[in-house]
Amino acid sequence: MNDTNEITTTSETSASIPPPRLHWGWVFGLNAITAGLFYGVWLIVQSNWSRRVRGKSVAFPMSIVLLGAQLIFWCTIAQGSRQIFMLFGFVIGDEAEWLAGFLWLSAIIFRIANLYVLRYELEGKPVSLTLSAIMTFFFGPIYFQYHLRDFQGDVVSELQELNRCDGCKVVYHDFYGLSKVEGKGYLCEKCRLELA
Repeated sequence: MNDTNEITTTSETSASIPPPRLHWGWVFGLNAITAGLFYGVWLIVQSNWSRRVRGKSVAFPMSIVLLGAQLIFWCTIAQGSRQIFMLFGFVIGDEAEWLAGFLWLSAIIFRIANLYVLRYELEGKPVSLTLSAIMTFFFGPIYFQYHLRDFQGDVVSELQELNRCDGCKVVYHDFYGLSKVEGKGYLCEKCRLELA
């Protein structure tokens, strides 16, 4: 079998995936104008960029769920449904006080978890940003955008470093074909066969 067909370099699309370049001030202003709705949209944009660069993202589906819940809330405001208001904890009735409080607290915890999952992804390779936990808590997507707008990291070389066989130094696409060998690092199939 021809080894050149199996060996591929990091996808060329990784080089052409610039981070979202919107100024953080616009993110802040649009968030204020839309009463928090843009916050959820921009969290999806940032999580999607993380997914495209890293190949996977836990924050991306979490942010979609959060925006969906927020849109349901906005739709119920438009229709004036008191029952669903009670469900989301914004109008608390006598009978549903404990349930509404629990759901509201759960939504807040889920949103904070989403922010910290995205922070973890942005701090990991290949992006490797240095982000403050306190600033993430208070400013979330606005703080991320402050760092992403001027991000000049070499994502392609970072990905190549992660996907390189420690034996023959060949770069594989998305870590495909590499396996950890104790004491030798990550090796391709050819290098593993040579060791055996």
